[in-house]
Amino acid sequence: LTTELMLELMGDRVKKKRVLDLGCGTGVLACFALLWGASYVCCLDCDEKAIDLCNRNLLHNSFKEEKYLVSTQVDLNNSFFDTLLCNMTLGDQELALAANKEVFSQVNELIFSGILDEQKEEFLNFLYENYLDKDEWLMTTCIIKGKWQGFVFNKKTQKVN
Repeated sequence: LTTELMLELMGDRVKKKRVLDLGCGTGVLACFALLWGASYVCCLDCDEKAIDLCNRNLLHNSFKEEKYLVSTQVDLNNSFFDTLLCNMTLGDQELALAANKEVFSQVNELIFSGILDEQKEEFLNFLYENYLDKDEWLMTTCIIKGKWQGFVFNKKTQKVN
């Protein structure tokens, strides 16, 4: 259900955008982002097996290699992305975001899923206490599928690439 949530939230939001898929796993979201018109997708995961599968899935689906990068690490200080995708459980998101905290200054939009209903307040507190300034970021969408929730946050003042 969390992948369904992400796909519903992504929709047209990724068209002509530079997308960072944090915790890309097998690359399903990256494939859809490219299929739906993303200009570029960076797939980032700490698991080498996931990176291999993601690469294989992107190649199998015949996406041009100049349209994506798959890696275990990227210098996010020298990169700009329009949209961050993050579809992991709360604990994994906390670890991934802590290891890549500079991403918040590099994106205009955040799309999250993998949060259980009972974790919503914990998740929002985690984001606002550690990464998001309420004067800069606005939660624009929250949807529920089963016991899972997905969120979209947008920067109030968009950084132009």
